[in-house]
Amino acid sequence: MILYTPKSRDIRHPTPNDVCELLKQEADFWEQGTGSGSASLSSSDDPTKRKDELMFYRVSGYGYAVFEMFSYKAPIDEKKDRSVIIAHNVGGEPFPIPSCFYMDYEQAEEILLHYLHTGEILNYDKWQDIHDGFDYDAYYESDEYYSGITVFTGFQIRA
Repeated sequence: MILYTPKSRDIRHPTPNDVCELLKQEADFWEQGTGSGSASLSSSDDPTKRKDELMFYRVSGYGYAVFEMFSYKAPIDEKKDRSVIIAHNVGGEPFPIPSCFYMDYEQAEEILLHYLHTGEILNYDKWQDIHDGFDYDAYYESDEYYSGITVFTGFQIRA
């Protein structure tokens, strides 16, 4: 396993403490630098051998986004409104995700530590594609994208 961090302090063979300490970083930690405010936990540092990789980050007031990097699947909270969109800069570009895919610290910790210990994604069969039902083309052409708004509501959701 390798833990890629926002500050390029990559950790080979991370411990549960390494993951938990990273998760506990304040929201401003995830907003610094060039906008690469995300971390990932990978089964291998060899891109040809990776079967999956969990990307995660924290947004103040909304919690954590944790998703499988290659499929863009994430655990969903059906009780949250899918039309509330939270965009966080990843790699210098806004990366919008509906709020129903954000979770609290305990859930993020459980998912990441399970992956660290087993190499498997917890309850992956229940995860959904974060793109389903969201018109990303319209978002990238919208005033919200160009104005730098990071949280907006009532955005048109595709049927």
